[in-house]
Amino acid sequence: MSKSDMLRGIITEKLSTAAREILAVVERTVTDYEKEASAFRQEIDRQRRQLELLQPQEMVFLDLLRSTFPQLAAGEPFDIFIADKSRSLKPLAVKTPEEICRARNQNLYVCLKVKPDFLLLLENFMM
Repeated sequence: MSKSDMLRGIITEKLSTAAREILAVVERTVTDYEKEASAFRQEIDRQRRQLELLQPQEMVFLDLLRSTFPQLAAGEPFDIFIADKSRSLKPLAVKTPEEICRARNQNLYVCLKVKPDFLLLLENFMM
């Protein structure tokens, strides 16, 4: 065997070893990414199930409000406010029964949203 054939054999062996090592690292990286993606999918599914559980509760709560207050039955948009101990009104961000339960020591106010045209008319009338 000539020196060039021996050199070619050594180089081929070294390149094959390097290629195997690179492929092993790539496989580990892909496996890690797949595990991470699976964990993300599971978290998204968990959050989606929580959202699906909360949405019907919100609809039941809003239906209860509309049946209790005939003014809301027409489907007009409305806001819900809470009054804290200093009696200042703050919008209730989440309209779920859980949020209402957390605000149980505060007064709850339901107010129909006023249309902008009506506000302009009211401002002109007050001047």
